Amino acid sequence: MPTTFNGFDLDDTNFITERIIFKGFAKRSIVTRNLARREGVKLLDTEFDQKTITLEGAVIADSAVALQTLLDNMKKSFTEEEGDLILESDRTFKATVGNFTIPDEHFNQSKTDFEITFICSKPYSFATELAAVIDIPSGVATVSGTTTISGTLFNRPTFLYTPAGQASGNTLINQLDLLIVQTGQTVTVSGFGSGLGLDYANPVTIDLDTFSALEGNASRDTSGGFQEVEPATIDFTLTADTFYPGGTLTIRYSPRFI
Repeated sequence: MPTTFNGFDLDDTNFITERIIFKGFAKRSIVTRNLARREGVKLLDTEFDQKTITLEGAVIADSAVALQTLLDNMKKSFTEEEGDLILESDRTFKATVGNFTIPDEHFNQSKTDFEITFICSKPYSFATELAAVIDIPSGVATVSGTTTISGTLFNRPTFLYTPAGQASGNTLINQLDLLIVQTGQTVTVSGFGSGLGLDYANPVTIDLDTFSALEGNASRDTSGGFQEVEPATIDFTLTADTFYPGGTLTIRYSPRFI
């Protein structure tokens, strides 16, 4: 599997990555509070910090001039912020080069070692986005479904309702309630069509990761809890304040691997 950052190959005939340190957890911040007249502490909160990934290897060229060109290309590729760092098949980190060290960058050399430190703002890698589609018949007010969240860390999927029935005009839907059964929390989205009802041409996006909801490209009012879902099979319902005209419900997410 190639080792690449933003498409730049770090493991080919010239760039040879010899050691990668990345398999462990990111540092975890743990907030506790002392318990009065009792042993131990109370756990209040835990959060993973940024993840640090280190690559060590060598650059090999035919001449000192060629080595300098290779190093220039390498440095140029590392200026990108939040680039795609791929170390394993179907696992992508969003990373920025925090440090790039070349200990022996001297004249008349055709080989030198390197060490790169990547800082990942997210402490996990992403796999390819997965999607499931559920058909919604007309004449029902609630659609129920089940989907499986894979990976090794919680996720916040996106739910997309696309109306069916006609190309233009407004449905009678003014509010949608998304319930995740396992968490018991509901997100309510309202204000469709500026009070006229959801436009047939505008799908509704409920994005649990960005804590937002859209009608087409326009933000809509929300209330309730934007929850995170642990890897497992989850059950959900999407309920309208009137009957659906038909359509589809798409659930999308990218598995996360800590």
